[in-house]
Amino acid sequence: MTNKEEYKALCEQVQMPLFLQYWWLEGVCAGKDWDVVIVHAKDCGGQGDNIIAAMPYETDKWLWWRYILPSQMTPYAGIWVCDDIRKDEKTLLAVYKYVESWLKQNKITACHQRLFPDAILLEDVKESPFQLSRRFTYILDNLSNLDDVLSGFSRNKRKKLERLTLTYNASDVEPEEFYRFHAAACRQKNRTISYSREMLYVIVEKALQHSQCRLLGVRNADGELLAETLMVWDKTTAYMLVNTFDHDKPADGARERLTFEAIKLARELGVRLDFTCSRDYLRNYGAKKQKVYSVHYGSLPFIAVQKFIDWLRG
Repeated sequence: MTNKEEYKALCEQVQMPLFLQYWWLEGVCAGKDWDVVIVHAKDCGGQGDNIIAAMPYETDKWLWWRYILPSQMTPYAGIWVCDDIRKDEKTLLAVYKYVESWLKQNKITACHQRLFPDAILLEDVKESPFQLSRRFTYILDNLSNLDDVLSGFSRNKRKKLERLTLTYNASDVEPEEFYRFHAAACRQKNRTISYSREMLYVIVEKALQHSQCRLLGVRNADGELLAETLMVWDKTTAYMLVNTFDHDKPADGARERLTFEAIKLARELGVRLDFTCSRDYLRNYGAKKQKVYSVHYGSLPFIAVQKFIDWLRG
C-alpha cells in the first residue's frame, strides 16, 4: 500500500480538517506532484503500525532544488497528529524529528506550511527543528444569535446592510460566471487571477460531491452580479475562500450583504466562520483577530518569497 493509499484510508476513518482531506488534495494538486509523509507509532519509539501523524505535501522543483510550498487555494495545512499524542510532548518532538529526517533524506531544500488556527504550536515543543512566523486571521465564533452578530457590526456596516438589503438578491453562482466575474475584477486592478478555470471546476465539483461547498453571489435588482464568494466548510469551520466584487459598479452594501449571507450559511451549518484574511477592516463585522502560524524548514529565498506572498495576501 502506498502512502497516499494509506492516507486515503486514514481520511475515511478520522475527522480530518477540510484542507487535509484526500479528496481536497486530489483537487488542488490535480496534475501536480503530491504525496504524504506517514508517521507510524513504531517510527517514534512506540509499538504497532497505527498512524499517529501525517503531512500531505505538494512538491515543486527549480533547477536542482526541490521545495514544498502551500497548494493553491489552501490557506491551512501542516502536520496532522492523532488525538492520542496531542499532549504528549515527547512523542510530538519525535514526530517532528521524523519529518525533519524525511526532508533531509529526500533532499527537500525548503519547506513552508501554514498551520490551522487551532494547530499544536511547534514553539511548545522544545528543540523543534522547524521555525515559526506569526500571521493572523479573523474569525466569528458564535453565530447562534443573528441579532447579536449584527450588533457586532460597526455602525457604518449596519447602515449599508439596512439601506440596500431589499434591492439586492443573494443567489448561487455557476462556476463559469464565478470565474469570469473574478477575472474581470482582477483586470480592473491590473492584476491577473491566481488560479485557473480548470482548478476552480475541479475543486467545486469535488466539494459539491461531499456537500461542502457553495458559490454565493449578490446581485442588484437588474440581476447584475456585484459580489461573490466561494464558501467551503468542514465539521467545525466555514471558510470564505475566494471573495471579490465589481470595482467599477456602485456596490454600496453589496459586500456587507455578501458577508451577512456567508454568516447565515455558517450559522445553518452550525460552525464558525473563518474569513481566511488578516485585514483589520474585518473587525467591523465583529470578527476576532486570531493568531495563526507558518512553519519553515530551510533558509533558501523560497521561504522569504512565500512570506512576502503571505504579506501581500494579508
